[in-house]
Amino acid sequence: MMPGPELKTLEELAAQAKATLHRFVPNLPRMFRTVDALVCMGGYNTLAEAASRGVPTVCVPRTHPRREQLIRARTFERLGLLSVVEPEHLTGLRLERAINAILATTRERLLERTQGTLRFDGARQAARHLLELRSLSQLGGPAAERAPAL
Repeated sequence: MMPGPELKTLEELAAQAKATLHRFVPNLPRMFRTVDALVCMGGYNTLAEAASRGVPTVCVPRTHPRREQLIRARTFERLGLLSVVEPEHLTGLRLERAINAILATTRERLLERTQGTLRFDGARQAARHLLELRSLSQLGGPAAERAPAL
């Protein structure tokens, strides 16, 4: 979605840096095992997948038209899971410093932080609650009256 001249400049810079520039990556999380670091926006799936794999991440979140990515990125940063560079303050030097800083944290340490703060078993928990509700409703009486607090 980047205008042609800007994309061409970015491709040239990537080639000079001997970096691989991907315009689109199907099944992006599969690559997370092999990257040294990830620079991304603040989409929910990308940040959750990166955190769950301990990927050193620098997030440059979108701030317009909504601030959802910024809010999420700041929260992940407070948890020590990534580094944020807000678009309004983005420079090459700031991005370089953020990447170098996040690379100083090992994947193992990032995984420890993630496992200590986030849960990735929402589907299992939802299924457990639904099964409990079903069991209660089979015992007689409205399940809502006996449902566990969520």
